[in-house]
Amino acid sequence: MIKKPKISPQERDQIALLLSSGSSIRNVARILGRSVSTVSVEIKRNSVDDKYQSIAADTLSRERNAKSRRLNPLKNSFIFSYVCDKLRCGWSPEQISGRLKKDNRGKNIICHETIYRYIYSEQGKTKKLQVLLTMVKKTTIIKNYKIGWALKPIFVIPIVLGKKEQMKIQMES
Repeated sequence: MIKKPKISPQERDQIALLLSSGSSIRNVARILGRSVSTVSVEIKRNSVDDKYQSIAADTLSRERNAKSRRLNPLKNSFIFSYVCDKLRCGWSPEQISGRLKKDNRGKNIICHETIYRYIYSEQGKTKKLQVLLTMVKKTTIIKNYKIGWALKPIFVIPIVLGKKEQMKIQMES
Protein backbone atom coordinates (compact mmCIF):
# COMPACT_ATOMS: atom_id res chain seq x y z
CA MET A 1 0.00 0.00 0.00
CA ILE A 2 1.34 3.41 -0.96
CA LYS A 3 1.43 5.81 1.96
CA LYS A 4 -0.15 9.17 1.15
CA PRO A 5 0.98 12.45 2.67
CA LYS A 6 -0.96 14.15 5.42
CA ILE A 7 -4.22 15.88 4.59
CA SER A 8 -3.58 19.27 3.00
CA PRO A 9 -5.53 22.50 3.65
CA GLN A 10 -7.12 22.16 0.20
CA GLU A 11 -8.39 18.69 1.09
CA ARG A 12 -9.73 20.05 4.38
CA ASP A 13 -11.67 22.66 2.38
CA GLN A 14 -13.13 19.91 0.20
CA ILE A 15 -14.08 17.83 3.25
CA ALA A 16 -15.87 20.82 4.82
CA LEU A 17 -17.74 21.62 1.58
CA LEU A 18 -18.77 18.00 0.95
CA LEU A 19 -19.93 17.47 4.53
CA SER A 20 -21.94 20.70 4.52
CA SER A 21 -23.64 19.60 1.28
CA GLY A 22 -24.72 16.38 3.01
CA SER A 23 -22.27 13.87 1.56
CA SER A 24 -21.40 10.77 3.55
CA ILE A 25 -17.92 10.07 4.88
CA ARG A 26 -17.56 7.21 2.40
CA ASN A 27 -18.42 9.49 -0.50
CA VAL A 28 -15.96 12.15 0.73
CA ALA A 29 -13.23 9.52 0.99
CA ARG A 30 -13.98 8.25 -2.51
CA ILE A 31 -13.82 11.76 -4.01
CA LEU A 32 -10.53 12.58 -2.24
CA GLY A 33 -8.98 9.20 -3.02
CA ARG A 34 -8.37 8.55 0.66
CA SER A 35 -9.37 5.70 2.92
CA VAL A 36 -12.60 6.03 4.89
CA SER A 37 -10.72 5.69 8.18
CA THR A 38 -8.39 8.59 7.29
CA VAL A 39 -11.29 10.92 6.58
CA SER A 40 -13.19 9.72 9.65
CA VAL A 41 -10.21 10.29 11.94
CA GLU A 42 -9.66 13.75 10.42
CA ILE A 43 -13.26 14.71 11.11
CA LYS A 44 -13.25 13.36 14.68
CA ARG A 45 -9.91 14.90 15.68
CA ASN A 46 -10.40 18.32 14.13
CA SER A 47 -14.09 19.07 14.65
CA VAL A 48 -15.06 21.92 16.95
CA ASP A 49 -18.43 21.55 18.74
CA ASP A 50 -19.29 18.62 16.44
CA LYS A 51 -18.88 20.81 13.35
CA TYR A 52 -16.05 20.40 10.87
CA GLN A 53 -14.64 23.70 9.64
CA SER A 54 -11.57 23.64 7.44
CA ILE A 55 -9.76 26.66 8.95
CA ALA A 56 -10.29 25.47 12.53
CA ALA A 57 -9.30 21.93 11.53
CA ASP A 58 -6.07 23.15 9.95
CA THR A 59 -5.25 25.24 13.04
CA LEU A 60 -5.86 22.30 15.40
CA SER A 61 -3.73 20.03 13.23
CA ARG A 62 -0.83 22.50 13.12
CA GLU A 63 -0.95 23.03 16.91
CA ARG A 64 -0.93 19.28 17.52
CA ASN A 65 1.98 18.87 15.12
CA ALA A 66 3.99 21.61 16.87
CA LYS A 67 3.43 20.03 20.28
CA SER A 68 4.60 16.64 19.04
CA ARG A 69 7.97 18.06 17.98
CA ARG A 70 9.27 18.93 21.43
CA LEU A 71 12.99 19.20 21.96
CA ASN A 72 14.74 15.90 22.63
CA PRO A 73 15.78 15.85 26.31
CA LEU A 74 19.23 14.54 25.39
CA LYS A 75 19.91 17.74 23.44
CA ASN A 76 19.92 19.53 26.79
CA SER A 77 23.61 19.67 27.75
CA PHE A 78 22.99 19.04 31.48
CA ILE A 79 20.87 15.93 30.91
CA PHE A 80 23.23 14.65 28.22
CA SER A 81 26.29 14.97 30.48
CA TYR A 82 24.35 13.39 33.37
CA VAL A 83 23.38 10.40 31.21
CA CYS A 84 26.94 9.95 29.89
CA ASP A 85 28.42 10.18 33.40
CA LYS A 86 26.03 7.58 34.74
CA LEU A 87 26.67 5.27 31.77
CA ARG A 88 30.40 5.56 32.50
CA CYS A 89 29.68 4.60 36.12
CA GLY A 90 27.96 1.43 34.93
CA TRP A 91 24.33 2.51 35.28
CA SER A 92 21.72 1.15 32.89
CA PRO A 93 19.35 3.52 31.03
CA GLU A 94 16.51 2.24 33.26
CA GLN A 95 18.45 3.24 36.39
CA ILE A 96 19.29 6.66 34.94
CA SER A 97 15.70 7.51 34.02
CA GLY A 98 14.44 6.20 37.37
CA ARG A 99 16.94 8.34 39.32
CA LEU A 100 16.07 11.46 37.32
CA LYS A 101 12.39 10.81 37.98
CA LYS A 102 13.02 10.33 41.70
CA ASP A 103 15.17 13.46 41.98
CA ASN A 104 12.52 15.58 40.22
CA ARG A 105 9.55 14.68 42.45
CA GLY A 106 8.05 12.06 40.14
CA LYS A 107 8.26 14.19 36.99
CA ASN A 108 9.54 12.00 34.17
CA ILE A 109 12.51 13.87 32.68
CA ILE A 110 13.59 11.20 30.19
CA CYS A 111 12.41 7.71 29.33
CA HIS A 112 14.89 4.83 29.22
CA GLU A 113 13.71 4.09 25.68
CA THR A 114 14.77 7.60 24.64
CA ILE A 115 18.26 6.93 26.01
CA TYR A 116 18.47 3.63 24.08
CA ARG A 117 17.15 5.29 20.92
CA TYR A 118 19.74 8.05 21.20
CA ILE A 119 22.57 5.59 21.88
CA TYR A 120 21.77 3.62 18.71
CA SER A 121 21.05 6.71 16.56
CA GLU A 122 23.57 8.20 14.12
CA GLN A 123 24.44 10.94 16.64
CA GLY A 124 25.01 8.37 19.38
CA LYS A 125 27.18 6.27 17.08
CA THR A 126 29.39 9.26 16.28
CA LYS A 127 29.77 9.94 20.01
CA LYS A 128 30.47 6.22 20.61
CA LEU A 129 27.79 5.84 23.28
CA GLN A 130 27.35 2.13 22.49
CA VAL A 131 30.73 1.51 24.11
CA LEU A 132 29.40 2.98 27.36
CA LEU A 133 26.35 0.73 27.18
CA THR A 134 28.45 -2.40 26.67
CA MET A 135 30.54 -1.37 29.69
CA VAL A 136 27.34 -1.55 31.75
CA LYS A 137 26.85 -5.19 30.83
CA LYS A 138 30.44 -6.23 31.65
CA THR A 139 30.69 -4.66 35.12
CA THR A 140 28.77 -7.36 37.01
CA ILE A 141 31.25 -10.25 37.17
CA ILE A 142 30.85 -11.19 40.83
CA LYS A 143 27.26 -11.84 41.91
CA ASN A 144 25.87 -12.53 45.35
CA TYR A 145 23.55 -15.33 46.37
CA LYS A 146 21.71 -15.83 49.63
CA ILE A 147 22.38 -18.72 52.04
CA GLY A 148 20.17 -18.42 55.05
CA TRP A 149 20.73 -14.88 56.28
CA ALA A 150 24.28 -14.36 54.97
CA LEU A 151 25.36 -13.24 51.51
CA LYS A 152 28.27 -15.10 49.92
CA PRO A 153 30.01 -14.07 46.72
CA ILE A 154 30.12 -16.43 43.76
CA PHE A 155 33.47 -16.17 41.98
CA VAL A 156 33.94 -16.84 38.30
CA ILE A 157 35.93 -20.09 38.04
CA PRO A 158 37.87 -20.91 34.88
CA ILE A 159 36.58 -23.88 32.88
CA VAL A 160 40.12 -25.31 32.64
CA LEU A 161 39.88 -26.65 36.20
CA GLY A 162 38.23 -29.98 36.79
CA LYS A 163 35.06 -30.34 38.83
CA LYS A 164 36.99 -31.40 41.94
CA GLU A 165 39.22 -28.32 41.79
CA GLN A 166 36.20 -26.06 41.22
CA MET A 167 34.40 -27.57 44.24
CA LYS A 168 37.55 -27.13 46.34
CA ILE A 169 37.83 -23.42 45.42
CA GLN A 170 34.14 -22.86 46.15
CA MET A 171 34.47 -24.52 49.57
CA GLU A 172 37.50 -22.40 50.49
CA SER A 173 35.75 -19.11 49.72
